[in-house]
Amino acid sequence: MNSSVHTLTTSSPITKTMNNNFAAKALNRLYLDSTSADVHFVFGADTEQPIKVPAHKSILGAMSPIFHTMFYGLLKEGDEVKIDDAPAEAFKKFLQFFYLIDVSLSLKDISRIMYLCEKYQINDCLQTCSTFLGDILSVDAVCLCYELAFLFKQPQLVKTCDAFIKFETSTILKSDGFLCCNKDVLQHILNMDSLNCSPADVLVATLKWAQHSTQANDLSADNPKDVRDQLGDLFFKLPFGALDPAEFFKAIPLYKDLFLFEEMKDIIGIIGSEAYQPTIFVRRNFCREKNESNQPMEVNRIISDSFLVNDVETTTFSSNKLLLLNGFLCANVYNFVKEKWAYYILEADFPSSKITIGESQNMNDTILFSGEIKLITHGENRVNLASPIIIRPFVKYEIRFKQPGIPPSIYTFSTLKSELRIEPDITIQFHPDPNLNFDNTATGLITTLFVEPF
Repeated sequence: MNSSVHTLTTSSPITKTMNNNFAAKALNRLYLDSTSADVHFVFGADTEQPIKVPAHKSILGAMSPIFHTMFYGLLKEGDEVKIDDAPAEAFKKFLQFFYLIDVSLSLKDISRIMYLCEKYQINDCLQTCSTFLGDILSVDAVCLCYELAFLFKQPQLVKTCDAFIKFETSTILKSDGFLCCNKDVLQHILNMDSLNCSPADVLVATLKWAQHSTQANDLSADNPKDVRDQLGDLFFKLPFGALDPAEFFKAIPLYKDLFLFEEMKDIIGIIGSEAYQPTIFVRRNFCREKNESNQPMEVNRIISDSFLVNDVETTTFSSNKLLLLNGFLCANVYNFVKEKWAYYILEADFPSSKITIGESQNMNDTILFSGEIKLITHGENRVNLASPIIIRPFVKYEIRFKQPGIPPSIYTFSTLKSELRIEPDITIQFHPDPNLNFDNTATGLITTLFVEPF
């Protein structure tokens, strides 16, 4: 019998990439496995019953440059590493990122886990934590999520919290989460350009925050100086100028001891006359006007802060100089579930967007570009033009998106500039869609244009 092995020869090799989940399953079995571990993290080393968490140097070093240096650098760690800046349970959950495809996170431990992700320089895992926080936003949790977004530099989570706070301002200001938020979060809320509540709500909530802060610092909430000290310069950001006289004089008996005489004069001047030039406080009205007809305000909020994506979306622009348009970036999109007041990652069945570019007045006659993109929640939604489009001065160009069958709950978080000055003498101007009953120049799907001057 011929036992030789026959080989098939062709002009081109037959190769195919196959899915292999056996390695993932094997890695999964190594999670917290003390039998195969070559390093243990020790918690409570100075106690009678220290806790030892098993791990594997090669696996940790492959993902984290800090762990790699610890275990394979010049000053190598031994087989036991003391940890005194995080509890054992949080560290175990942190180790999930090295071993498990599906990680389990909770609000209870998330701040410690994010701290460990930052400490050991695992940025992708930090982003996963940020996505988790965005998915579980609630009235009570949003201020904590906001705090973590600033602390760990997560800009997308900041935008998500911004939109949520603007939707539910009044309820959030009355929550325990707001009372316990740190001063940075309070400052960002006070700096917002629009809030869905009355100025009096902001004033009352902020002063309650200050009183709560005095108590948390073992000071007297009845001492005006202690209350003001908690606010610092934020005291002068309170919306006194947005109060009507009735609201102001209702609040004065409650808070009169907080003001110096000159401050009181300045506030009365702001409220009493639009011509008055304040010397202490800032004249600023960042709250939305009250809706006397009791109609829902959600549409207006979405237009000005978030942006509801419809079946057809257009962005129209012009330039005062000759330019080449090489491409553009589109906004990231989210699925908003109103019943849960939460944003979610888009599912795979989100329809593709058909893109056309043409001169605005000849859009139905001459198409300068046709393409397609499937918008996503995370990552870059970039469209590159195979051939640049010449943008002639003062001619309006329209970028049109069509996504038929889009769910009625898809949003972006882009409030956009209506004018771009890219050089001292070059300006790109965005124009409203005449088919809409509102000015859409600050909204839309186009966040960035890639252009070059001639």
